[in-house]
Amino acid sequence: MQFKSFAIARAALTALILGASAQATILNEYSDVGAWTTATTGQVTQGFNGFGSPFVTNSTGITLGQVKYLGFYNESSPSGYATYLEGSLTPTPSIGSGSYIVGGGLSVAGNPSNPETGISATLISLAAVNALSFNFSAWREPLSGTANIYSTALNPINLTLKVYEGAEVTTRTLTVPAGSPLSGYFGFTTAGTITSIRLLIDTPTGTAGNSVILDNFAYATAVVSGGGGGGGGGGAIPEPQTYLLCAAGLFGAALLRRKKN
Repeated sequence: MQFKSFAIARAALTALILGASAQATILNEYSDVGAWTTATTGQVTQGFNGFGSPFVTNSTGITLGQVKYLGFYNESSPSGYATYLEGSLTPTPSIGSGSYIVGGGLSVAGNPSNPETGISATLISLAAVNALSFNFSAWREPLSGTANIYSTALNPINLTLKVYEGAEVTTRTLTVPAGSPLSGYFGFTTAGTITSIRLLIDTPTGTAGNSVILDNFAYATAVVSGGGGGGGGGGAIPEPQTYLLCAAGLFGAALLRRKKN
């Protein structure tokens, strides 16, 4: 009986260690920038107005301050593609002085097996960042015709957000508001240091291009750990370290009991 308890505790500890090493942790989520701002300190916001080169088609992307933005049409490829700084959102985007940033574009004629396209934002030498906030939107371009395809109530465009803390990653689904186009908002805090995010859009058959938009990208340090107050937060989630401490305690108790008997 003692051996069985010891084996179970050891297995639980191993599983938790493996799980903690593969899973980043979003602690709180915010649907209101005011609530996110209240929960953070040292905010730095990039609104993409008046920045330099408006269009890049390679892996260098566009670096603004401490953030590198990179558009791509194949998530597994580091080559990069179509990173834009654009003007005001219109049905026919005008690439120019810039008030938002766009990634993706080409979707290989809508090949359904093509990996997701999108844009990444990589934080450069920012060890204290555990909170991000941004506006997002997206559109599709049809194989024929000129009218862009926007998110609607019946046919929403859903984006996949990947948040990286080093090798650890967690995902969320963000729905683009119905409109032509309208932007949504998402803010969050994490348990560890954020190194990058990716915002992805799928590439269905019948589309020639699929673009993801970021605006008002902000990073900061979290100052609260409870509830995502007032902004649709999801409440605090225990950090993996907490689970590991509990599992280690159980493992230690089982080991002592085994030795005693």
